Amino acid sequence: MTSNNRRPKYLKIVVIVLALLLASGNVLLTSRGTSAQGIDHLEVVQDLAADLIGEAGALGRGMAEHLHEIVPELAAGDRELFEETRASCEANIAQVLRLIKRGKPATDLVLPPEAAAFVHGVVRRGYPLPLQPCPSGETVPRR
Repeated sequence: MTSNNRRPKYLKIVVIVLALLLASGNVLLTSRGTSAQGIDHLEVVQDLAADLIGEAGALGRGMAEHLHEIVPELAAGDRELFEETRASCEANIAQVLRLIKRGKPATDLVLPPEAAAFVHGVVRRGYPLPLQPCPSGETVPRR
């Protein structure tokens, strides 16, 4: 089984929700829209976020695996770097899901301590910032 197949099934949903939240200038969280079928879209997204909070660990691991596949500096890293990446991803995902669940704006986002620890670890190892993925989403060859 490839690592792409091991990623949590909800990762794409989280990415879509995060993109909507962060790219829409908070429109997602400040305007309630009801479809012709009487569906409150904000409520649906908040319910989805509430359901996914318990999956933050698995989602963070899946995101960390993906990042370690496409970012050369991370792919060359050690187990400790992977754990720092995983903790950062998990903390960021959990924070965003909690904000969505509560209907809070993206301006309420803060840097989780785990994300700060990840950046410190990258700098401590002498990797350049910002880290860049491989061109065309290629995976980094394993050494």
